[in-house]
Amino acid sequence: MALASSDLILRKMEESQERFDPTHIRPSAISSCARKQVYAALGYPANEEAMRELEGIAFLGNLLDRSLADFWSRMYPGKTYRQFELRTPYGIVAHPDIWVPGLNLDVEVKSVSVGAKYYGLPKPEHVDQLQLRLHFHHKYRKKEGVRGEIIYFFRETFLDPESWAPLSFTVEYDAEKGQELETRLNYIIECVERKELPEREGTNPDYFPCKSKTKYLQAECPYRDACWEGHTEEPATLVQEAEEILQRYAELDGMRKRFQQNADAVKGELQELQEQLNAIFDREQTERIAAGGYSMKRSYTPPRKVEYEAKGYYRYYLKKEEK
Repeated sequence: MALASSDLILRKMEESQERFDPTHIRPSAISSCARKQVYAALGYPANEEAMRELEGIAFLGNLLDRSLADFWSRMYPGKTYRQFELRTPYGIVAHPDIWVPGLNLDVEVKSVSVGAKYYGLPKPEHVDQLQLRLHFHHKYRKKEGVRGEIIYFFRETFLDPESWAPLSFTVEYDAEKGQELETRLNYIIECVERKELPEREGTNPDYFPCKSKTKYLQAECPYRDACWEGHTEEPATLVQEAEEILQRYAELDGMRKRFQQNADAVKGELQELQEQLNAIFDREQTERIAAGGYSMKRSYTPPRKVEYEAKGYYRYYLKKEEK
């Protein structure tokens, strides 16, 4: 059988997974569920299917930070390091995606869905991940003035679909927050050493962080079954005055989902037509064309840096109750 690109990608993903040791405590997961990290570090059996669901996203992130590190090494005159080892005195090692010592810059590369912008970027857990590394730089490497950068790429469009440019955020060192995160890290280490599970941080086995679902992906914690074994959900509080609100909510939510399906189909066809129109505009060397009683003008929007303020939010989960 001839070798195909898919074979090479799958082989490379397998190699990455072979090098991955789930029992290592990872500073990069400092804001994820502590109980999950302790399960992994103590070698509890994991749901292999749940592990595989996220392998593709992890591999994509690996490709992105590798490519950006290559850009830095080619275009920046000073030294740059990919996956630099940032060591602590107690054996924990953090790995900046890109470390630029001449600029005192620690870069974190992320790939997210376009929908993540709805909830606000940068994500607090990504800021915490980088903030902990800045803390290590200051406290253990005695590096003053170190700053961080989080750069986002989008899985559907690569660039920010509003600005058509990468989306970048600067993170300044916060000593108080850094120490708070290191204290949490030490708590996780102590739980592993004592072989004690921390309190469960999720509030429902079917919702984030135990389980999540997007338009393109459904994922769950690999330790979800073990964590929630024997749990029974408390019954919902009956509030009669909410009856009409919930019924209308269910009706509108169903309409939204149907509209979204139609909108996605229309958007895809429009993008195909725009590509055809671009070829015509380029061929005719004009930015305005007319045909069949219609005219169209094309204008170019240059890339720009866009920043978004992250805000707190509620998630709403509607469920049909059995009678």
